[in-house]
Amino acid sequence: MSTLPLDPLSHIAPKTRIRLTWRKRLAVALGSLAATLVAAEVCLRCAVFTTWGRATPGLARLSRPGQWGDFRFDDNYWIVHAFGAEGSARRETTNHHAVLGWLPGAVDGVRLRHVEGDLPPGKHPILMFGDSYTECMTAPEECWQELMRLSLLSPHVSLLNFGARGYGVDQMLLLLDRTIDQYTDKKPLVVVAIMIDDDFDRAMLRVAAFPRPQMKLVNGSIDPHVEPVPSPAQFFAGGGPLGRSSLLAAWLGYQVPNQFKSWRARRQRQRDSESQAMATALVERLAAVVADRQLQLVLVLFHDYPSLMDPASSGWREPLLIAQAQRLGVPCLVLREGILDECKRRGIDPFEMYGGAPELLAHWNARGNQVVFTVLGKALLPYLRLDPDTAQAFASAPADDFLPRSARIDDYRGTLGGSEALVRVHSGSFEPFPDPADAPRFVVRIDANGPTAIHWKLAGTTRALRARAQTYPFEDAPRNGVIGLEFLVDGRSVLRTTVRGGEPAISLQVDTRGGQELSLMVDDGGDGAVGDALVLLRPEFE
Repeated sequence: MSTLPLDPLSHIAPKTRIRLTWRKRLAVALGSLAATLVAAEVCLRCAVFTTWGRATPGLARLSRPGQWGDFRFDDNYWIVHAFGAEGSARRETTNHHAVLGWLPGAVDGVRLRHVEGDLPPGKHPILMFGDSYTECMTAPEECWQELMRLSLLSPHVSLLNFGARGYGVDQMLLLLDRTIDQYTDKKPLVVVAIMIDDDFDRAMLRVAAFPRPQMKLVNGSIDPHVEPVPSPAQFFAGGGPLGRSSLLAAWLGYQVPNQFKSWRARRQRQRDSESQAMATALVERLAAVVADRQLQLVLVLFHDYPSLMDPASSGWREPLLIAQAQRLGVPCLVLREGILDECKRRGIDPFEMYGGAPELLAHWNARGNQVVFTVLGKALLPYLRLDPDTAQAFASAPADDFLPRSARIDDYRGTLGGSEALVRVHSGSFEPFPDPADAPRFVVRIDANGPTAIHWKLAGTTRALRARAQTYPFEDAPRNGVIGLEFLVDGRSVLRTTVRGGEPAISLQVDTRGGQELSLMVDDGGDGAVGDALVLLRPEFE
């Protein structure tokens, strides 16, 4: 009986046998490498483009935009942010525009005309352009156009708000150039509000919230020709923006060199140089477009919290804008000192102007808009068509007369009962308040050292406060606590009641007609303050 040799290659010459062995090993190695690369690509695509991947602990970190680039410099940061699983709805949008990228909500996409229509006769119009700080992340009735209607300027001035979330200075320029001719016969004041922390840098990106225009420099000046902007679906399917290209290559292309400090510094210098050249040209072009129409341009600096408190945090951006405006003879309003003074006068921390609800992120809330408008309105007085006596009267008017504040649930002054007391406004739906109808909420946590008082300035502008009241359902504290409430209008008690833990919310209606101040006194109801926190659900002034 014949047997097979143990080595199937024993009949082959030794040198040939060695070559075949190495080829086999190389093939196995290459196959393993290919399989590893494919697996890595699949994992990255799951992390970025599927909700399952984002919920998987091992992959969730890879879904963060910061893993793909720097938010100031890199398109891939914004592609992951806007087109990943959580932002996949952005692949389709109803307000796409082939030149601007996307349109402000207040602009008709067919005629590029403001939805408010014609400007009212007899008033000096203001056209205001900017980003989300201009459009406002609050309700429209808390934004600049409504604050203008509430101010002393209302009989003399009207304002059309052309702000658009996510816009850079380049998009502001493009929108201004395509809309301003509809209003030039009214001789409007043109205000361009630049959020100094971000708006210049966005002009260097291909995508932010959506695909955006790409402006080019020719001999240091803006090229007026702009290539059509693809729709989000076209952009995502085009191959370049991670749609068909390798995510692994994109990730390694950022992560590997980013480990070296010298590379990051060199990249920062190069990008800053490019951004400064673009910023200089954009401001020059803005001034030229408005001057060609023989109109007045005013530049306004808006600030995120860091640059409001520390001018140096914006780097080269604020000094460049101020210097360029001075060179061009364009007024540039830096509101920082006025805003800080107004915060001090109102007795609020400047940080309280920002946020307060998840959707606001780092933007101004309603209180912040009021503070900034009080300063901005007076800063614009020299550029409005007002007779000297009227302008002087407005300039010298006390802030609370210049902008009489309508009472708002989040515009309060608190007197805390002790170190454990807390007053806060919440917005959004989360446990233990899953119903969206129960947002916003006004929460008061009670301290054992005395009642907590909350005061609202009404100035005679309200009729009633309506809300539902219940205790906050702490899981680790007794639910049968009792909270005492007393509402006072101008020091006069108008409603006294109790709220008991574990019971359904009670309805409140407090008559505030003619009142100048509403006070809410909250105490422990006589059974101790442990675990006691009052929640006013859907509070609102009428």
